[in-house]
Amino acid sequence: MPELFINDSFINLQSIILGIKTCIFCFMFVWFRATLPRMRYDALIELCWLNLLPVCVAFIILVPSILIAFDISPN
Repeated sequence: MPELFINDSFINLQSIILGIKTCIFCFMFVWFRATLPRMRYDALIELCWLNLLPVCVAFIILVPSILIAFDISPN
């Protein structure tokens, strides 16, 4: 905890960069939400059930299978 108090002013380069990144993210989020068209609810449900769910299940099965097959232990 003492490293927090090395700099007398709590404004340093890392906090400024974090603030800039946060502002950029918020601006991009609002910009994309305002310009991209909304998906209909039934189209969104169909996308999730028919496309995203099988891909996620495949990755859940594929990744551990590859780790076991090549004897890779994630440490």
